[in-house]
Amino acid sequence: GPKLRGGGTRRAADGAPWWPRACHPRGSGESQDPFIDIASRASVPNQADLPTIVRVKPVWFALFLFFASICVRGVLCLALRDLGTPPGVQEGADGLDFDLFAWRMVTGHGYSWADGAPTAFRAPGFPFFLAGIYAVFGHSFAAARVGFWIIGGVSVVLTYLLGRLMLDERAARIAGGLAAVYFPHVYLASAFFNENLFAPLLAGALVCFLRGLPERKWTWLAGAGVLLGLATLVRPFSLLLLPLLSLLLISQEKAHWKQMTTAISAFTLCFGAVCLPWLARNQVVLGKAAFATNGGTTFWGGNNSLVASGPQLWGTWVSSRELPNRAEIDRIPDEIGQERKEWELGLGWVRHHPGQFALLVTAKLVRMCLPDFGSSNLKYTVLAVLLSTPILALTGIGIAATVTSAKLRTSAWRALQATLVATLITGAVFWGAPRFRDANAPVLMVFAAVGTVRAMSWLPRRRPVFREPH
Repeated sequence: GPKLRGGGTRRAADGAPWWPRACHPRGSGESQDPFIDIASRASVPNQADLPTIVRVKPVWFALFLFFASICVRGVLCLALRDLGTPPGVQEGADGLDFDLFAWRMVTGHGYSWADGAPTAFRAPGFPFFLAGIYAVFGHSFAAARVGFWIIGGVSVVLTYLLGRLMLDERAARIAGGLAAVYFPHVYLASAFFNENLFAPLLAGALVCFLRGLPERKWTWLAGAGVLLGLATLVRPFSLLLLPLLSLLLISQEKAHWKQMTTAISAFTLCFGAVCLPWLARNQVVLGKAAFATNGGTTFWGGNNSLVASGPQLWGTWVSSRELPNRAEIDRIPDEIGQERKEWELGLGWVRHHPGQFALLVTAKLVRMCLPDFGSSNLKYTVLAVLLSTPILALTGIGIAATVTSAKLRTSAWRALQATLVATLITGAVFWGAPRFRDANAPVLMVFAAVGTVRAMSWLPRRRPVFREPH
């Protein structure tokens, strides 16, 4: 394991080792991964010298984070809009569809449009979550928004737990604190975006995966499979994480084949058990086992001559109703046929305009790395730029640190990096919405904590708070 000068291993104020527990098998004195995070060799003479916020026990700090996060989200939401306001232009068509499908299910009409036609246009996870709230509180938009605040608080606590697996205690608390106030994630809790539900599911899946990774504990990996399956039913792009994380399991050293088989089976079978009922329903009802049928309109809307016509539209998306050939699509009677035609039109444009497509891909990736400045609401744009830019800069520093440092090239960090890779692939294919990036807020804030540690190490101090690995 990582040793300090003079022998011995450094332990946090609560007795936990400074290296991540995800990389430190229970009952073993050695770390399976040669992991030393940037904050792993902090200079901590004794507990009395620690800041008060670090001396608080982890359980109390987690509770503080939970309630503080709810308050922050509640205050911003109340400042922006009335709790009972229905979803509107800030969510686009997404919020309207989520609300419609949820209420249709509660009233016994199934997952369908207002005319009764069954659909899979939106992934079902978030509408099912809303349906649970509506079933208890009625068609209450206020109750839904309070639910968003609560799961936002859960996301923040899971960010802290994820940080404790990857970093020392102080850096983990930095990650949790940043998650509590990260403006784009706070704003999500005021609107009907499915990223509200996706963030805690993703964070929970990663926590379980990292707990089960070192020794391939099938129980933790089964939990990771369940949560990742639920996350995929909310945002289908996370399907990309199934092979990426499975490869990490396979690449682990010193794995007995029986243990490896059990671990992979638990992870993938539990994922499949969650997703297969929805896929089977769509195969029977619609004729295609799809997670959602809006992929074609999203792809075509992000890859066409209109968005390539000027810098202000590069990397964005337009409704397919603004594009040529829309009448041709409307004549197709079924949802699956319409999606197939939209994919055909989008891929046809890419084949005939490879140079413009390359330009759009670059613009999409750039937009995903910048604050959200595309809103028509000037106040929101100013707040988003001012409040998110510093944290995004720290996130970039943290990502660079984990990629360039040989000591940080571990399976645990690769798991977190895999979520960013999957997001970038999705953005490059479809469009570069900053909220697609912010759906990974728990992961981003762990990287931001690493960036904070690295930035603090650059400051002149008489006694450094954090020390670089030796």
